[in-house]
Amino acid sequence: MAIQFQRNYQLLELDNNADWKTANKNYRRLVHTWHPDRFEQRPRERIHAQQQFIELTKAFNNLRGFYRENNRLPFEKIQHAKTAPSSPPIEKRVMPSDELVLESGILNKRKPSTSFLKSDLFHRVLWALPIIAALVVGMAVFVITDRNAKMNTIEEAKRVLRSDL
Repeated sequence: MAIQFQRNYQLLELDNNADWKTANKNYRRLVHTWHPDRFEQRPRERIHAQQQFIELTKAFNNLRGFYRENNRLPFEKIQHAKTAPSSPPIEKRVMPSDELVLESGILNKRKPSTSFLKSDLFHRVLWALPIIAALVVGMAVFVITDRNAKMNTIEEAKRVLRSDL
């Protein structure tokens, strides 16, 4: 892994003490230098520039990934955290009672309750309710209109039969 980072440093022309700003600045400068569009009229040099451009981008992406995970570059010195602020004197400290500690859950062995309202199933059901309601209302309207249409047809048939007799 360190060999890969050494290669990335070499490609980006970084020394081992380089910080993120330097890496970013060098990457931008080198990408500008090796951008394939600058070699449009020279095909052989353009191919070399494309390869160089791709390698620079891969190297920068490797270092950027490391930087995002560790908030520093691989060979950058690790800065130790500053000393923690001193705690207040004993007479000014507030100590919770045992009941409060137990009630707050610090020493409580119970598993946290998973409420149905927070569950994924609840959200799926809640999302489906308007759709189900719309389907039910649509079916009710259809049934009522169909029934009315049948009743009108039956009444019309009765009227026709009476008029024939």
